[in-house]
Amino acid sequence: MSLRFAQTSYLVLAIGSDKFDIDARAATTGLTRNQYRSMLQTLLADRFQLTVHRETTPDTKPDSAEPSLFTALHQQLGLRLESQKAPSEVLVIDHFERPREN
Repeated sequence: MSLRFAQTSYLVLAIGSDKFDIDARAATTGLTRNQYRSMLQTLLADRFQLTVHRETTPDTKPDSAEPSLFTALHQQLGLRLESQKAPSEVLVIDHFERPREN
């Protein structure tokens, strides 16, 4: 899931076959990205008992017999991309529960 920074967030969470729509708006303006992220995490922690942590993982190559994105773009569109290795930040969900009734 990728979240773009905005004063309003609309999330759709799928837990098993259940789907939850979350429409959140900040009561104040001028929040920094970190302040907004913290508020959103607090909302999700309260509603879903969601606990997460972030990990930085090294760049790894996927094991696949399929052509890579680089190969496909070159063969189909004539584009050449240059590969670079960089660590990735991953959000790991440690715990969640179905929400309580309103």
